Amino acid sequence: MIRIITALFLILTLGGCAAAAVGGYAYVSADKREQRQEFLADFQANNLEREKQGLEPLEFCTELRRFDNDMWEDDPECQGR
Repeated sequence: MIRIITALFLILTLGGCAAAAVGGYAYVSADKREQRQEFLADFQANNLEREKQGLEPLEFCTELRRFDNDMWEDDPECQGR
């Protein structure tokens, strides 16, 4: 009987934690996605300006690593560099 009460107590109290964890993960993922889109837009604009000035384009993986090391590690294009 004590096990059932303990299990019910844990389910009821930890149910809110799971919802908060899922919501937190969704928020962080959306924030990262937005940051990546901003980075890509800035990266392309910078390379366009450099091209107009006759300069070499910036290397994507190097700039991504400078911007956010976690994104760089997760990017399949930059793996092994």
